[in-house]
Amino acid sequence: MLELKNLSINVSDKKIIRNLNLKLEKNKVYVLMGPNGCGKSTLALTLMGHPLYKIKSGTIYFDNKNITKSESDKRAGAGIFLSFQSPLSLSGVSVFSLLRTAIAGKKDPLAL
Repeated sequence: MLELKNLSINVSDKKIIRNLNLKLEKNKVYVLMGPNGCGKSTLALTLMGHPLYKIKSGTIYFDNKNITKSESDKRAGAGIFLSFQSPLSLSGVSVFSLLRTAIAGKKDPLAL
């Protein structure tokens, strides 16, 4: 489902991740753990296509499609989602309701 091949990522001119190879299979749960500053957020934001994180080499495949140069909205449309440890809350809106609405919008963009 998600495969990274020789992925190297820079922020400004600083190399943060070098030659990362990773394969995550569908219907499995994975946890990314490590100390502060080891590149977890860099990897997550790069997978979402954040413009400050530059892929210097390597490729990202999602559902066997090369998304390395895809814009973040295209990645989100394909099903890539980034959640935060302490997300902002919307008064009166449950996480379940928010996710249900997002999924409905993916099936029918006019549902949002």
